[in-house]
Amino acid sequence: MKVLNKVHDFFYETDLTVDHTFWEPYYRGKWIDGNIAYRKNKQDAMGDSPMVNFEIQNIKVDKALHDFVDDFTKHFGFKSNDFRCTFMKIDKGGDLPDHIDQKSKLSIVIPITNNTATNHFQDENYELNVTLSTACLLNTRKIHGVHMPTEKRLTFHVGFHDVEWDDIKLRDI
Repeated sequence: MKVLNKVHDFFYETDLTVDHTFWEPYYRGKWIDGNIAYRKNKQDAMGDSPMVNFEIQNIKVDKALHDFVDDFTKHFGFKSNDFRCTFMKIDKGGDLPDHIDQKSKLSIVIPITNNTATNHFQDENYELNVTLSTACLLNTRKIHGVHMPTEKRLTFHVGFHDVEWDDIKLRDI
């Protein structure tokens, strides 16, 4: 994997793509509505804005997946002892409103299907709309959202609870 660039303080883009068959052993088939899954933190994160056609599936982390996450984070010079893995699905026309994560400080997002959604990022000085097609490391302490995919969007997501954006130290590996 190669880190391609840093986009403002919003995300690092990489050249990593992962064949969809890698994820197959982790699918459990049970999707949970995002409004239910995140009900404890939803109000603080995004107010009254509903998540539309947004579902998650929690993933049990085995050794292979843990090693995958560790290999990814080595490029950014950190190791996490507190993270969770999920699949996130937004159906055609769905919406994950702009928000700031309440638990995660950083997140890996890896597209599994073709990503046609607009990813929105914003802070007090800058605003960006982009479509992400490769693995990225996001600063989830900045406003971000995913809007209106023209086809189903499926991503693998790792939320890190114990690492800050300023802890990142890029490494050539």
